[in-house]
Amino acid sequence: MQGSVPADHDEIAPFLRKIVRQNGRLSGFFRLKHTKLRFPLGKTRQRAAMQFFLFSLSRHRIKNDIEHPLVSSFAFYPKILLITLLLYNKSHMIAIYFENCYNRRTEKFCQIGVISAQRKHMQLTIPQKLIDLAHAAPFPLYLVGGAVRDALAGLTCSQDWDICAPCDAERFSKLAADNGFTVNGTYKNTGTVNLSDGKHKFEFTSFRTDVYRRGEHAPEKIVFTDDIETDARRRDFKCNAVYYDLRSEKIEDPLGGVSDIENRCISTTRAADEVFSEDGLRLMRLARLSAQLGFTPDLECIFGAKFNAALIAKISAERIFAELQLILHADEKYGRKYAHYEGLKLLEGTDILNYILPELAVGKGMPQRKDFHDHDVLEHSFRACKYSDSRIRLTALLHDTGKPAVYAETGKYHGHDVAGEKIVRQILERLKAPKKTIDTAARLTLLHMYDLDGKARESKIRTFIVKNYDVYPLLLLLKQADYSGCKDDLNVCPGILKWDRIFAQMQQENVPFTLRQLAVRGNSLNFVPANQRAQILKSLLLFCACDGSRNRTDTLLREAARLSEEHQSGGKA
Repeated sequence: MQGSVPADHDEIAPFLRKIVRQNGRLSGFFRLKHTKLRFPLGKTRQRAAMQFFLFSLSRHRIKNDIEHPLVSSFAFYPKILLITLLLYNKSHMIAIYFENCYNRRTEKFCQIGVISAQRKHMQLTIPQKLIDLAHAAPFPLYLVGGAVRDALAGLTCSQDWDICAPCDAERFSKLAADNGFTVNGTYKNTGTVNLSDGKHKFEFTSFRTDVYRRGEHAPEKIVFTDDIETDARRRDFKCNAVYYDLRSEKIEDPLGGVSDIENRCISTTRAADEVFSEDGLRLMRLARLSAQLGFTPDLECIFGAKFNAALIAKISAERIFAELQLILHADEKYGRKYAHYEGLKLLEGTDILNYILPELAVGKGMPQRKDFHDHDVLEHSFRACKYSDSRIRLTALLHDTGKPAVYAETGKYHGHDVAGEKIVRQILERLKAPKKTIDTAARLTLLHMYDLDGKARESKIRTFIVKNYDVYPLLLLLKQADYSGCKDDLNVCPGILKWDRIFAQMQQENVPFTLRQLAVRGNSLNFVPANQRAQILKSLLLFCACDGSRNRTDTLLREAARLSEEHQSGGKA
């Protein structure tokens, strides 16, 4: 036992809990209980009481199957004799301490404190059809990957049902079909079978080992095997290489993945440099899993990813964008607050950000006005993303990518919204993001600085809201994220309060926000040339922005006639 033992009575239990966690790898894997017993104990009866207590403990609480004491320590203090024992078996761990054991003048009551740690049972609900298939198979059938990992970690069980066995794809495909499964695809070369039972989808892979061309996602060569450890070593991280035998209901842990899960850490199945050099996508997968699960990569993992960061360039843009989106929504997987921020920081720390979003990474170390910002440009972008609503995470991350570009030209950040609109569009087009995503992110980036100082007139804001009504809710979310990311202030942005008041007033006045809400339609404007009607209708919408009472048929028709005449006279001129 390391460290000084606290003498204060109230500090003993927390201190021992810390010891239990350190020695027992309790993080998330054990459930702690703390109780105290009182015995009249004099000096001559200390040993007998302790022996009796341990005997009772082993007999009744953990049924004589204590394997060995992990720690036995003695510490003497003026009023406390602390005896700590950590005892192990498959399901329990016990810490025991004695206090107020002996006083030379008076016989005092001894308090025996017990901290018991009971191992949580793996919560895993497996589809019955899969269990039946395992019992029908002439070979062991294993559940592997996320479902086993999450169950052992006490997390909501992943619905990614990955199964494997020392069996070729064709043989398994026939077995599954004979047992009522629908086989959706059999791929002999990779040993993969996609199947379903009507409610769940499963992916089967034969035990195998993979050979990769450096950095590429797809294996160049596959060799099948019957050895479970060989199959485990082809995987990325040890926490994903824990197998659950569906027939015997036992865990198979060839590489020590259970220990990683208990300790909430991530380590690679082989040398980290080798694992990351095989498949560049594993670099981003590391950040995603760490963020989603709350697991900490070990140092070898970090350095291995950092050394191979450039290999992400060999991965297709579509896969990079998909993985980035998963990182940006990492908090939604298991409900870990700010998990997406942790994922982004890991991308930065492993240098992967330099390769997938160099326009963003270049903001590191760029100072900003201290009266507005506590962070540099990059960290502000991270913080804005951290505090943002899930609907605008991508935009919040990229909204200030125009700052480095304009600063390089002018030495100031003025105009970064205009420059940022173009840069965001370039980034997302390079990543082959959906067109709607590109257009929305670029447009919000362009608009996010409007009325930043709060000096815009109400009439201007009304017109702005009507013009941008389709993205107005998202723009408010971005403004709030931008505000919170400046100084980690989670209060409502003052500008939003002003805009909300104006918007509520517009609603009370029945101001139309869309063409459908106008009192006239295009077919009402027969006197307007057909090629002008769309533009006239948009002008009528803005005409009503400052006064909802203008949204009347007669008023709008008069205004339409005036606008049409003005347009025609302007055209003649």
